[in-house]
Amino acid sequence: MNGNGYLEIRVTKRASDTTFSKILELTEKALEAKSSSEQFIEKFTKFYTPLVVTLFFLSIIVPVFVYHQPFNKWLERAIILLVVSCPCALVLSTPVTVFSAIGNASRKGVLIKGGRYVEEIGKVKLMAFDKTRTLTTGELNVTDIIPFNGFTKKEVLACVAGMESYSEHPIAKGILKKAKLDKVSLHSFKELEFLQGKGIKGNCTVCFDKHHCIGNLKFVAQEHSIDKKVLREIEKLEKQGKTIIISISHNKVKGLIAVSDSARDESPNLIKNLKAIGIKPIILSGDSEASVKRIAKILDIKEFHAGLLPQDKVNRLSKLTAEYKHTSMVGDGVNDAPALASASVGIALGAAGSDTAIETADIVIMNDKINLIEHLTKLGRKCVQKIKFNVSLSVISKALFLVTAIIGFSSLALAIFADVGVTTIVIVNGLSLFNYGKDMVKN
Repeated sequence: MNGNGYLEIRVTKRASDTTFSKILELTEKALEAKSSSEQFIEKFTKFYTPLVVTLFFLSIIVPVFVYHQPFNKWLERAIILLVVSCPCALVLSTPVTVFSAIGNASRKGVLIKGGRYVEEIGKVKLMAFDKTRTLTTGELNVTDIIPFNGFTKKEVLACVAGMESYSEHPIAKGILKKAKLDKVSLHSFKELEFLQGKGIKGNCTVCFDKHHCIGNLKFVAQEHSIDKKVLREIEKLEKQGKTIIISISHNKVKGLIAVSDSARDESPNLIKNLKAIGIKPIILSGDSEASVKRIAKILDIKEFHAGLLPQDKVNRLSKLTAEYKHTSMVGDGVNDAPALASASVGIALGAAGSDTAIETADIVIMNDKINLIEHLTKLGRKCVQKIKFNVSLSVISKALFLVTAIIGFSSLALAIFADVGVTTIVIVNGLSLFNYGKDMVKN
């Protein structure tokens, strides 16, 4: 409510870009993205239906006109054959189960973008995790500010925070939080260049030395020489499992900023439970080896890969997919998007995740409850089991009643049961998945 004042509004996004609109769009796409079972059944019915219609007419024409059998007798058998052959149960066996699983997931705050991803998550043998904001809280805190070459802690923080103010990375948020707590005025920058997964370059409008670089050691060392004293300090901090940001200008290191975060409360149980159901967890992270190793040790994850650029994550995941066939990637940031796309099924944490990661992922956990991953895996496996049961029941029952119909040991009542009865069993069995695991994870 704005009384007599002047209000100026600038629209930054269209209505179609709102979270609600995106959820509707993704839900529509989910309905279109059919599972492998659905695709198989659709192909099967293309041949099955014409075949049944042909058999219907042949079962009347051949006995009556070729062998001169009674017309009424073979008409009745043909009608029984037609009723028995109705593929309702087979056609409904998969979609009812898949949509029931998608409904189950959506009630818990998870958006699955298609039936095939419900099946795929149930087949996963290896699950790769990003570290920051996925296995950890992502709330990075500055633990150390170490100035060099006559600069003060305040000057180092002012410059680094000034560059990071243009970034959405968790490290940037931790540094900006520290600058705000210490009431440090941020330096302004121009001609900024962001190198994804490496660091930032730019020209400071406050400092005497204009050109600045901030980032990890590998990135900074490409253009600048690093003093041994600085290297020893970096090594010391990294052994403590901290992530180091180096600030440098014209071959002169201004200082180091060390940040650290902690594992999520749910992470240890999730990793333990995934191992228990036969899924191998690994970490693929762009952070330093020491910081990744520290989290891997806490969570008892044997395999981890640190210092990875976005393309490195994709290459590593491609090799793992070739070995394990069915893989999953769990992440939240822009850096994770390529890996999310290359995995068999990509899972994004939506509440804190980037738009790119959410758009790219096949499954989005909108409420950021990482422990839902275990439920999704079990839900996928249960979905596959129910689909196999439904399809098997449909095919076997049809085959048995078809044989009895052809040889004359069936009746119209049995034919109706074979059609409607089996269809009802299949639907009820599929819908039971809607309440699967309701006590496993509370909303």
